[in-house]
Amino acid sequence: DGAGDGSMGEAADAEPEADAAESFADYQPSKLDYGPSHIEHVVESASLACVPPVDVTYKPHFPPELLSSGALSRVQLEAVVYALQQHERRLPSGSRAGFYVGDGTGV
Repeated sequence: DGAGDGSMGEAADAEPEADAAESFADYQPSKLDYGPSHIEHVVESASLACVPPVDVTYKPHFPPELLSSGALSRVQLEAVVYALQQHERRLPSGSRAGFYVGDGTGV
């Protein structure tokens, strides 16, 4: 079976690098067209990159200086806009819908 004899060593060593490159895709908001680029490189899982995000229907009323100062990047603004958009929705109970930011990076 080759266990312990190193016969699978080279193939096994090459897999993690290929898997990492294929597991992630560069991320730029596709439904938001304003705000500066994020200061750091942002990626998302390749499987998530295959699913288009919902359309942005919310029209935010941000103070002009918030946008012109670059205090928030387009990636950060996208999360805020989606949260506000979702919060406008009312559930059957009358409560407002919520939005979970599950990026895990603190972007």
